[in-house]
Amino acid sequence: MCDRAAIRNALAPRERQVLTELLDGRTEATIARRLAISPHTVHAHIRSVYLKLRVHNRVELVRRVLSHHETA
Repeated sequence: MCDRAAIRNALAPRERQVLTELLDGRTEATIARRLAISPHTVHAHIRSVYLKLRVHNRVELVRRVLSHHETA
């Protein structure tokens, strides 16, 4: 992936919502409450985001998103 559009296009709309919440520093439980979905569903979306963006943790996720943000 080479830019923000590529990241955006790689993710489903709900995955993008969860990603935005994560980048705002929210916990899985808080995200679940804010989006009115199960904590298990939030966790599944996070796993999916990690797989699609080829990261293993939140630090890598933030670095990936920020590095694409700077190049866009």
